[in-house]
Amino acid sequence: MTAAEYLYELRKRLSNLPPQEIQQAMSYYEEYFTEAGPEGEAELINRLGTPAQVASTIISEYAIKDMSGQAETKSRGSGFKTMWIVIIAVLASPVAIPIAIALIATVFSLLVGLFSFPVEGIAILGVSLIILSLGLALGIGTIKLCQLTVKGITWIFAKILGRKGGQK
Repeated sequence: MTAAEYLYELRKRLSNLPPQEIQQAMSYYEEYFTEAGPEGEAELINRLGTPAQVASTIISEYAIKDMSGQAETKSRGSGFKTMWIVIIAVLASPVAIPIAIALIATVFSLLVGLFSFPVEGIAILGVSLIILSLGLALGIGTIKLCQLTVKGITWIFAKILGRKGGQK
């Protein structure tokens, strides 16, 4: 692998970082290869490791720097975004955790049944998939029915209050 190939691969692997960080890292390693010269490229590549290893180190260091508040490229809105994600996760956990446990138990039960009694397991799997698709269809239908109900109630109140149109 040549220095140009190495640097190209490194840049590709750093593509998720902010442009300033990429430029800073690339400048550092380009200078490193320039100092090593063409005759020292192979030795330098052996010492540095693969581009994947170097990129992993750079990304890890950036993440640590970002978490400690030292990253210059951190936008103001990302703190609010993180806060909302945490709030949503906390509010969803009373519903999400039991659903996740039920899904894990269901998959485990299906696998045990499938390996213990293959013919019956396949039949149960087929029935489970049919029930799952019916449940999804009923869930989607219920959502659509609720949407229509809300639109209908909005239309009725608009008529009662004397507003024209009822809907936007």
